[in-house]
Amino acid sequence: MTWGQQDELALLRHLATAHNVQTAYHDLSGRLIEAPTDSIVAVLRAMGVIRDAWDIPGALEAYQREAWQWHIEPVIVAWDGLAPPIRVRLPAVDADAVATCAIGFEDGETREWRVALEELPTAEVYETGGVQCAGLDITIEGRLPLGYHRLAMDVLGNRMDSLIIAAPRRAYQGPKEHAWGVFLPLYALHTERSWGIGDYTDMTELVEWAAKQGANFVGTLPLLATFLDRPYDHSPYAPVSRLFWNEVYVGTEAPVPGSGVPPIEADTAAKARLLTSFQEVPYRAIMGLKRHALELQTAAEQDNPELSRFLDSKPIVGDYAAFRAAIERLGPNWREWPEEQRKGTLLPSDFDGQVAAYHAFAEWRAATQMQALAETSRANSVRLYLDLPVGVHPAGYDAWRCQNQFAQRIAVGAPPDLLAPDGQNWGFEPLNPSVARRAGYDYLIAYLRHHLGVAGMLRVDHAIGLHRMFWIPEGASGRDGVFVRQHFDELYAILCLESHRYESVIVGENLGLVPPEVNDGLREHGIAGMYVQMFNLTADPDAPMKRPEPSDVAAFATHDLPPFAAYWTDEDLLDRGRLGLLPPDRVQQEIEARAGLKSALLAHLQARGLVADSPDVTEVFRGALTLLAETDAEYVMIGVEDAWGETQAQNIPGTATEQYPNWTNRAAHSLEEFDSVTTLTEALEAVRRLRGIGATAPASQSGIGG
Repeated sequence: MTWGQQDELALLRHLATAHNVQTAYHDLSGRLIEAPTDSIVAVLRAMGVIRDAWDIPGALEAYQREAWQWHIEPVIVAWDGLAPPIRVRLPAVDADAVATCAIGFEDGETREWRVALEELPTAEVYETGGVQCAGLDITIEGRLPLGYHRLAMDVLGNRMDSLIIAAPRRAYQGPKEHAWGVFLPLYALHTERSWGIGDYTDMTELVEWAAKQGANFVGTLPLLATFLDRPYDHSPYAPVSRLFWNEVYVGTEAPVPGSGVPPIEADTAAKARLLTSFQEVPYRAIMGLKRHALELQTAAEQDNPELSRFLDSKPIVGDYAAFRAAIERLGPNWREWPEEQRKGTLLPSDFDGQVAAYHAFAEWRAATQMQALAETSRANSVRLYLDLPVGVHPAGYDAWRCQNQFAQRIAVGAPPDLLAPDGQNWGFEPLNPSVARRAGYDYLIAYLRHHLGVAGMLRVDHAIGLHRMFWIPEGASGRDGVFVRQHFDELYAILCLESHRYESVIVGENLGLVPPEVNDGLREHGIAGMYVQMFNLTADPDAPMKRPEPSDVAAFATHDLPPFAAYWTDEDLLDRGRLGLLPPDRVQQEIEARAGLKSALLAHLQARGLVADSPDVTEVFRGALTLLAETDAEYVMIGVEDAWGETQAQNIPGTATEQYPNWTNRAAHSLEEFDSVTTLTEALEAVRRLRGIGATAPASQSGIGG
């Protein structure tokens, strides 16, 4: 179709709007950007709305019929258990027709009632395909118990179903304690016994160490399974699945439940410990040694009753293990497998049973060690702060098993901005909102529970995605993307409900160019935001930084930003110049602009006697940290690497592996050395003095009720 006819464009925009596709958005300067028509068509095709541009008139008619004839919304939110009027749309029927209604509650109870349609108020009327239709409102009396319930309605043999999410309006808050905590990626953490990388046992020891310092939480990057063979991608933000933990973090020498301490070959352990001396974490080598050890344990533990109970209680583990094993036989890209296997059917001949057994065993070991970590954090009143990535690897398990919920031939990203003039393409597929709704958000609820079962705090990456996602059609650039709106009230309801069930604090990553409605939504639903001191410094020595919101998690930077020492010395800007991310003139401009901010901060700290006349970088960091600790921010997070003056960033967005070693930088000090690192202990003391040890997290934090 040639997009020259005004009525054709109007139909396209009408269809797009009906399916929550924005046909325009405002850029950084406020300029209205019209989405390319080809991109809108591609997005609607990926949603399953149309096959091609010629389908648009018919697709619009089909939408109108579906929306008006025998229809209720597939999901209904009942805030605090109070359901809104339920709009049922149906063609004109006999005046004496009766609707039979039933609610199946989550606990197995049911409530049934009947209502004459002539008694219901008519809220709207519409004609589609020559059929007169009406929208009637049905009222659900009383307050529903919190949970997920199924509503069924039958009118003249036409059945309509909906999921009711009865949720508290605000997420779990936790005790108001002006908390503080520490942050370190698990791959960067290491101890004297580490096999080249931090493991779940090391993280348990970090939690115990943090508890002794008086910390309230310990934060880290995503701990989900990643591809460390074929395909290879060690990024914690490109997980194989959001439903399974990473086997590279398994402590192979930890006791096996129901068995004891496993025998480990001395040369294997020696080789693995030697890898800890590398500055950059060698994932492939580590995983090779760990897999060898875990395969020996797999063979020895197949009759372990604890393992059998785990696999019986979680059948999905067997499915996941079969998928991981099939990759080794059928190839690393499931999209190139034979048709049946590609669609989700695996036969025993498609994979090696021993390889599948290894993956199931490794997941059991990971899950049991994560539970031990969670129990330690609860016993020490230290919340485990986990990170939930916004997407999954396109070659991974979730993209294969739940492929009907993902939009094919689409990537998620961000529109052009000052740092990325051509936009960003993050390389993973978005969930199709309409399909996820019809599935009752089963996948979303499952991966939330996977995390909340162990996390006392959960950071939701890219909180903008609760409201809208930027879809980029295959082969297009970030300039050609299209925003797709989400059913944000339903997503908030699930977050609020699950956070209360597990008594976990929810944090929304709301950094960057954030539409006002996102921050409004986080505040309304009691979800903590994030505050980055680096972005909030001013040139005013009397007020050198803007203050965070009381509900914020406040820190100097994030894992995607330079450490304090690199910022203070401008090493990060020089690095961006060397990497070609900034032209030389821009580097100089940024250095000059930053100089005023640093000067104001230093003058303020000196005037208050928080730093000496010629302070070193760690002293300035401690002063800046003091300013954070003095605020009303509910949570202050300390990057332990900032305290000792680390200059190597954990990640530089926009760089490829051959440009920069993202996600590999090992901490300069082992956990055993932390207490002897004066700059670290002094930084912690500064925060502890201002915030106090704080109220402890409740013993009931486990709250396992999902």
